[in-house]
Amino acid sequence: MFSKYKLDKIENNKFYINKIERDSLYQNVFKVITKPTFTDKVATDYAGFILIKLKDRHTTIMCEYESVGEWSNISAETEKIYEIINPKAKLPK
Repeated sequence: MFSKYKLDKIENNKFYINKIERDSLYQNVFKVITKPTFTDKVATDYAGFILIKLKDRHTTIMCEYESVGEWSNISAETEKIYEIINPKAKLPK
């Protein structure tokens, strides 16, 4: 039986983005969640995990990708999300 990878820790990063970055991030996150890409990409050892969550007022929606290797390459939207956040928070791909 396979065992699921468990996170050792969760990191929280606080950073600031401008209005244009915020709007772009919101649009790309919303599209990733509401129109997810069903991918055949597979990585061993559960590498490449991302949980994308959007909270707005009293509602939370989310999309999760597991074992996809480089999560930033799943779709054009995940690539754009990575490009906006990485210079500020140094995310792993």
